Amino acid sequence: MISTSNQKTLDAYERLGNAYLPLVNEKVSGSLRRWVDSALAGMPYTTRIFEIGSGNGLDAEYMEWLGYAVECSDAAQAFVEIMKQRGLNARLHNAILDPIVGSYDLIFANAVLLHFTREETILVTSKVLAALRPGGRFAFSLQKGKGEKWTNEERGAPRYYRLWGRGGVEKLLRNTGFSSWTIDEEEPGQTAEGSWMRVVAFK
Repeated sequence: MISTSNQKTLDAYERLGNAYLPLVNEKVSGSLRRWVDSALAGMPYTTRIFEIGSGNGLDAEYMEWLGYAVECSDAAQAFVEIMKQRGLNARLHNAILDPIVGSYDLIFANAVLLHFTREETILVTSKVLAALRPGGRFAFSLQKGKGEKWTNEERGAPRYYRLWGRGGVEKLLRNTGFSSWTIDEEEPGQTAEGSWMRVVAFK
């Protein structure tokens, strides 16, 4: 069962779906691009990739431009429809409620886990580890900080954020059973959205 905070956030994204259409012409660049490249570093084009919370499909399009095939998903039907219209392989998938069927070399989740409570994050991270092949990778990003917050910046659609510190992320990965990881941190002001931690964890 998902939390009330996650359900409200999901409802917000259902309402905001079309508001993200103008972003489809943006490019994956800067620190985001370097992180995606590092997650894929050394992986063959036959790599099996599953993306959780693909949103408008921007990151998946970049990975496919590089030559990879990506299985996209989102818990918001509005985003699934947008991705299908753009020719992406997308399906409805709720990371909290649904199992990850199959095994993957890379599971990717950009700006997704930050909408989950601590308990939901632990649950999803455990699911990811179980679905990764030996040596597989989990790439995900979180916003830096302490505690929780809500944002209501776009069209009155409140969204929940759970903020993390580096120590908390390392404890999460260690307790889940990942063997190693890299964490790239951005300081305040480096991005318009705020401070980020971008992680690549290895099974």
